Order: sequence, then structure tokens, then C-alpha cells
Amino acid sequence: MAMKTKPKFTYPLRCALTAGIDEPDWQKLLGCLHAKEFALKKGELLLKEGDRPDRIGILLSGRLVVFRERIDGHRVVYETIVPQQSFGASFAYLGKPGMVVGVKATEDSRVIMCEAMDIPCVCGNACPAHRQFIK
Repeated sequence: MAMKTKPKFTYPLRCALTAGIDEPDWQKLLGCLHAKEFALKKGELLLKEGDRPDRIGILLSGRLVVFRERIDGHRVVYETIVPQQSFGASFAYLGKPGMVVGVKATEDSRVIMCEAMDIPCVCGNACPAHRQFIK
């Protein structure tokens, strides 16, 4: 399983989700979203089939693939995720009880994972960064 790293989050400078949000507000926002930053080694699974799809991720560095194992053992890659790209929203909001795909690092990677249900609801602090993020 991926290892959690330091509580101060890496700021994804070129990510569309962070447009208009400066780094100090980003740090506060990720607290509101109950975010965790993970470091993965090449070949390590971030999510596997059957996991609860309750988080949305942003790849900070490295490379991930979204895949499914066929019954004959062959792996079908549906998507390659590159740095600054978000992923998982379609699964998190689909309403299925478990992931139908897996997400694996194809090289050493760093990822931020946020609670999906915290994203569309502005937190009790009504912070401007959260409102900007959900636009």
C-alpha cells in the first residue's frame, strides 16, 4: 500500500483544478477536503478493483495507468494519467459500491487524494479557495 508522506502538500502549479488558488489557500483547502498525499513506487497499486470509489486524485509526479484485468489474465489499459491531471471523479460520483478498474504506478509517483464528497460542498468556513475549486 502507498505510504503517506508529510502533511504540507505539494502544490500542483499547472493543474486546472488549482487555477486561481494560491499556495497558502491550497494548503487550507486540502485540509477541508481531508486530503492525503501518497508516494508510490513503480508497480505499486493506488486503487484496486473493488475498492470504495470515494476519493479523487491529482497526480503530482510520475505516471499512473487506469486498467482492468481480463478473465484471461491480460491487462487492458484504459487511460494513462500524467502529472497535474486529476482522476477518479467519474468513479467517485457514479454511485457504484466498488471500483471496476485499478490504478497503478508505472513509475515512482506522488499523488494527492481528496474525499470526493467534500468537494462539491463548501466547507463550514466558506473559504474562497473552496468555492473557486468547485467551479
